[in-house]
Amino acid sequence: MKKIYGAQERQDGLYRIGRNKWEIIFGFGKDYEDAPTGYNYRERFDHLPTIDDIKATIFRQVDENTDRAIEYGLTWKGLPVHLDSETQGNIVGMLALLPVAGASMFPKRFKVGEYENGEPAFYEFESTEEFAEFAKTASDHKERMYALGWQEKALVTESTFLVR
Repeated sequence: MKKIYGAQERQDGLYRIGRNKWEIIFGFGKDYEDAPTGYNYRERFDHLPTIDDIKATIFRQVDENTDRAIEYGLTWKGLPVHLDSETQGNIVGMLALLPVAGASMFPKRFKVGEYENGEPAFYEFESTEEFAEFAKTASDHKERMYALGWQEKALVTESTFLVR
């Protein structure tokens, strides 16, 4: 789906925009909170899309947005967290070692992410409790982003996407 700027609000629906052209519009967002306008996602079809076509298109976009929000949407004590599969694996690995190694693992310097300029962001965990708090924060963030994605998907109903 294409992100089209200039929207003031959600405009979810299926619109006939020409003789053999239909467009679905879905969602509303802003790149930053103070932006005067936002964007909607749009996808154009050369045929009347079925509800299954519409769901597949929108769900694909929602899944992309959810994955991006999980990976880049978390900060820890002012540091950007890059919660990709490598970082998640490192967190799980350290959590698995905690019962065996315990406090002897700390202090532990851990790359939590990267700044926009590509520089690594490190954090030094001082205790098992502090690392467990970080791991719980990351897990809660992931669950919250999935829940938001599911809420978006629940808005895709047949009645919303009748041709207008």
